[in-house]
Amino acid sequence: MKKKLFALASLVLSATMILSASCTPTPPSDNTPSGDTTQTPTTEHTHAAAATATWQSDATKHWKVCAEHADQKVEEANHSTANAEGKCPVCEYQINAVTPTSPTLWVLGDSTACDFSNDSSDKTKYYPRVGFGVHLGEYFNSEIVVKNIAWSGRSSLSYINDAQSKPKYEEYVAGVKQGDYVIIAFGHNDEKAEADKYSDPTGTTATAGSFKYNLYNYYMKVAADKGATPILATPIVRYDKSGAYADSSSFVHTWGGATGYTGGDYAQAIRDLATEKNVTLVDNTALTKQAWTTAGANAIKYHAQATKDAATVDGTHLNAYGAKLVAYMMANNLKAGNCSIKNYVKDGIAAPTEANDLKVNTAYVDAVYSAPTAWTSAYEPTAELALAIPGFHASAFGNIGGAIIDSTTGAVSGNFVVDSSPADVTLEVKGNKGKIASTDDGYLMYFKQIPANKDFTFSADMTVKSVDNNNQVGYGLVVRDDMYIDLNQGGITSNYVAVGGHRPSGGTASAAWKRESAAIKYETATTPSTAESKISLKIVKVGNTYSLYTKTASDDDFVKVVDYTIELNKVDADYVYAGLMACRNVKVYYENIVLNIAE
Repeated sequence: MKKKLFALASLVLSATMILSASCTPTPPSDNTPSGDTTQTPTTEHTHAAAATATWQSDATKHWKVCAEHADQKVEEANHSTANAEGKCPVCEYQINAVTPTSPTLWVLGDSTACDFSNDSSDKTKYYPRVGFGVHLGEYFNSEIVVKNIAWSGRSSLSYINDAQSKPKYEEYVAGVKQGDYVIIAFGHNDEKAEADKYSDPTGTTATAGSFKYNLYNYYMKVAADKGATPILATPIVRYDKSGAYADSSSFVHTWGGATGYTGGDYAQAIRDLATEKNVTLVDNTALTKQAWTTAGANAIKYHAQATKDAATVDGTHLNAYGAKLVAYMMANNLKAGNCSIKNYVKDGIAAPTEANDLKVNTAYVDAVYSAPTAWTSAYEPTAELALAIPGFHASAFGNIGGAIIDSTTGAVSGNFVVDSSPADVTLEVKGNKGKIASTDDGYLMYFKQIPANKDFTFSADMTVKSVDNNNQVGYGLVVRDDMYIDLNQGGITSNYVAVGGHRPSGGTASAAWKRESAAIKYETATTPSTAESKISLKIVKVGNTYSLYTKTASDDDFVKVVDYTIELNKVDADYVYAGLMACRNVKVYYENIVLNIAE
């Protein structure tokens, strides 16, 4: 009897549990005897189907609640691995405590903003180059972190594509976050007739290849999409020794353009873009124009300088004093504005002073020159120097962007290539190495040392095999005051004359130029400068007068470009150096080389 009662109780309990597992029991079918509680219902209400959209959670799990039965959990599961914010990616429960990160002030731009501390060419300059981004952090409090990833020589286009700066751009895209600020400071290099750098200042944000398009799509929009605040900055002025800083001049970034490259006002394009997109603008062009004009002749003290000779001033780049001044003016401008970054600018900031901040580089040493008596180990003794005229040598020297011979391996740089036979010479410079610039030179030269008191006639036929449309490219015949053997050193601004090709401002190459007392003077005559263009060149020396000639296929004879009367014995009193030259992404073939030295 007890066994029967126990079995009956179990049956009742089982039926009760079945009924409680569903919200509403289904009525029995016609085939089920009335009162038979042992039959499981054929359909049940599913909690999940009626669940609310809100997740509930505890330290280990998350779930939703049935809309009809608050005590019923559905979709219950353990938390997923915490995301970067320390939260479960499903329910956003804070699994791990995360310390709030400080906002970052990103600085994107060119050489006027970047850090040159690792640039070998600056280590021995009288006033080394320093970008304003280096000193911005001095005017902001510790609640914000300044990250300066500006890169020398870059435009709004080349910054995202160049092998060296592209990783910095990718770092920005991946790292910029909500609450950050981004200073975008391009313009100097966008106004160059170089396909990899140029951007059109007249286009809109919808015009691919335009300055506004690049600034907006590659920088501003990236910041805004991440919840960061973009800040546009116009470029600083270039030093104008006349003090005029005329509105239509390149000193304030109005460029006349070149064949195939539309010019315009780059600073104004940035101003217009800031207005169009309602973003904060720091008008560095206006700020520096006012400061430089007020300083007058002393504005030169804001700029980098290769040697103690003021003629070697770098009109584009700042020194530490100038960089601090620009950083101060930018911070002061932001403090007075409406952007929330004003809250991170220190109170009571003061402008730098010449007494405290204009310092000569302690590593600078006045050059002591002596004429070379030993020749290059990079190119000779080898069969490469095979020109039939005896006494020719090769050297890459000046601001060439790195040692010509690796001090550890002894390997010769593949960026400066010499190939010669008894009848011809080919010079090739690659990798953006070497330069002819207002500040200094660096090039590959195939030359002969000639007593300074000797007159001579030097000529050759030159064919340009390949050339970049770059304003620091040079090639042709050169006679110079001094010579350096395999020396990587900035600041060499010795006197010389040259005939061949050089682009002082992009576009068409000037046929002749000279450097005298550190300053370069160009002639208006032009020379063919496209691939496979050929021209005959000649330099005639009589005393201190050098007559420069060219002859094209349409000329019956040599045409004089200019007479230069110049002292080429101020550094090396005993010799001059006549030779063939190439620098900065060019390959040049020379033939019919003739050197006649008077007895």
